[in-house]
Amino acid sequence: MATAINNVLCEFNLAGKALALTTDNESAMLVCGQKLSEEFESALDGFSFSHYHCSAHILNLTTKQGMEIIDEEILNVRKLMIKIKNSVLLCNDLRELCSMKKIEYLRPEVDIETR
Repeated sequence: MATAINNVLCEFNLAGKALALTTDNESAMLVCGQKLSEEFESALDGFSFSHYHCSAHILNLTTKQGMEIIDEEILNVRKLMIKIKNSVLLCNDLRELCSMKKIEYLRPEVDIETR
């Protein structure tokens, strides 16, 4: 992987100009970042090459892991939202409850799982 990245940098005349690499936390990418750091340190004339771990990827993995802990509850809420969303009577009941409590009525939506 490090060789492929280095080849692309050379092809576009960017070798020695790249200061950082951002990847996910997959072990092959960690090794790749380490190798590129070693290769580029001397070519950067005093600048250091950094390997960053994508915080969005880390946050997504952390959230997914947390969601697995409450998976049963999430499934129950999804079932409830689907039931309410597909029933005119239940939607009307919910609208009335919101009106009585002076809460803004929002039509139930089912969340969409992302990778």
